[in-house]
Amino acid sequence: MSAFSKFLLSPDVAAETGIHIGDGGLSIKRGGPHGHYQYEVTGTALEDQLYLIVTVMPTISVAYDLKRPGYYINPEQTWISLRYQSKAVALFKHETPRAPKWEEEEPLDSRSVPY
Repeated sequence: MSAFSKFLLSPDVAAETGIHIGDGGLSIKRGGPHGHYQYEVTGTALEDQLYLIVTVMPTISVAYDLKRPGYYINPEQTWISLRYQSKAVALFKHETPRAPKWEEEEPLDSRSVPY
């Protein structure tokens, strides 16, 4: 089964796609055995913690069967990210709904509007 047929375009995937468009990011680095496939959802550390835990995590869990994200809080503790390492999800999100992927070298504030 390919990455593109593993997930159905369900209401849960549609809801999660809205989350991705609003607060998500996709990082794909292809090539060789050391490829990098990461999907993350970021929010402000104080205001969005409950949203990330109560809404985003269960939605992603149901949509893609991803259970345990990595957590990242920036050094200034102003934002928090849920980070999922999944090649299948990253490729599905990039190829099927044509979600944008950000190049790993780009700093967070220089991201342009996707195609």
